[in-house]
Amino acid sequence: MQAGESIILRLKLPSPHIETMLQDLKTSKRTEVTDLNHSSLHRDCYVDFGIKKLTEEMPIKELPMDFRIFLFHSDLDDIQKYWNHNFLAFTAISTDRNEIIYYAATW
Repeated sequence: MQAGESIILRLKLPSPHIETMLQDLKTSKRTEVTDLNHSSLHRDCYVDFGIKKLTEEMPIKELPMDFRIFLFHSDLDDIQKYWNHNFLAFTAISTDRNEIIYYAATW
């Protein structure tokens, strides 16, 4: 059995940059996920800052609830329908934490 691939990038930026990025996301017409408990939304994407060796386990936690999630070429209903082979990509942003997370996974 083959496992899927994923990539996660977590950044902390100055508040003005986060506000600008949030405005860009809102005007981009990307779908914002309002139901964070949607069964197709994989929220285990909150990685620690820093670099790990390939031999080290990367602890990944669930995305905190103060993040706003904007989908990128993903449809949660389609993922639920085709659960075994699909693609999920989103940008999550928190103005409280001044953080942005880019996440993409295929399986």
